[in-house]
Amino acid sequence: MFGIIGRVRDPVRRLLDLDGPRGREAVGAIVGGFDRLLHDREVGEPLWSEHPNYTDAVARVDFGEVRWQGLHDPLELPGRGRLMAAFAAGYVRPDRVASRVAWAANTLQHTVPWSRVYIGPALWVCCLDDGNCPVGGRDFGGYHASYTGQGSVILLSLERRADAFHEVTHHEAWHAAAALMRPEALAAVDEATRKRGDDWKGDAYLCTPDERRARAYQRFATLADEGFDMTAPLDFERPDAKGVFWWLYSGAFAERVQDEAARRAG
Repeated sequence: MFGIIGRVRDPVRRLLDLDGPRGREAVGAIVGGFDRLLHDREVGEPLWSEHPNYTDAVARVDFGEVRWQGLHDPLELPGRGRLMAAFAAGYVRPDRVASRVAWAANTLQHTVPWSRVYIGPALWVCCLDDGNCPVGGRDFGGYHASYTGQGSVILLSLERRADAFHEVTHHEAWHAAAALMRPEALAAVDEATRKRGDDWKGDAYLCTPDERRARAYQRFATLADEGFDMTAPLDFERPDAKGVFWWLYSGAFAERVQDEAARRAG
């Protein structure tokens, strides 16, 4: 029988020796970069706040419940300091923020309800495990991280067009779900993307299995959002990519995960 939940895996590899002198130096530089980012943004806030598209609030979503917090209020992140993130003020039409947050909250509650979600304007992230973290972090449309025993978090930036925001939300939902999927499910998706996927002109990151799977799912989910019939019941004995994607998009995967978690807890 095709299993439901695999062992939760760290989604990234340990690439920095944080206990060594180079590791301590890297951490210091990154933290300093984040401090400068927040300071510089705060200095500019009075001028920015007069702009009609200024947005300075962050939504936190836990199991579908939305609460709002200040731009620089702390984020509860897994990783014990290995993941750092900050939101900065950005130009997002205030009249569109509530609808986007509500859509993302409903979507992620339906597919990956165990993930804590933060949604704000400009998003800067640095994960010390990804080996590609410049000083001050990088500007992201979205980011997901999960650590064994510490939970899962999804970060989303509102500084994207509405359609791009929807795609990024689905993309990060896949990453959150994939951390709990059995190898057979991931292998079924890999079988499809390896045969027909783009080579991305040799871009190593875009060619990783994790990113290929997430891009494929975001496109599947976007087509379903647009009204295409993407129904594809999953054959647990012989899973295929479409079946795995529908399993997640339909909410059936989330239901099975929660049922299995309740069974183990009981």
